[in-house]
Amino acid sequence: MTREAVWFTARLLFEQGITGSTEPPALFEERLVLLKSDSGPAGAEKKAARLGRDASHNYTNVDGETVTWTFREVLDVFELNNFELREGSEVYSRYLSAEDIQSVRASLSASRL
Repeated sequence: MTREAVWFTARLLFEQGITGSTEPPALFEERLVLLKSDSGPAGAEKKAARLGRDASHNYTNVDGETVTWTFREVLDVFELNNFELREGSEVYSRYLSAEDIQSVRASLSASRL
């Protein structure tokens, strides 16, 4: 018997690479995606990984280098409690320590430079 499909959000991690570069990756992307699964969190995580792999891509930048965005991992899967998505619906939540907040603020400040 199949469960009713429910909504999940998943946090995906992508890594940027530049062909020929010997430098470690300088840029990562954390992406939240919305998906439905009828097989619980494990099924949602599998589906999220597939979506991440499918979203990996590359392009040529203005310097003629190939820039590659590669899916690395599913960081988290979160089941949505709202059955009806509408303005103000909670789509992701996590608990953070004071140290976590400092790290998030520092990374956001650095990305604004």
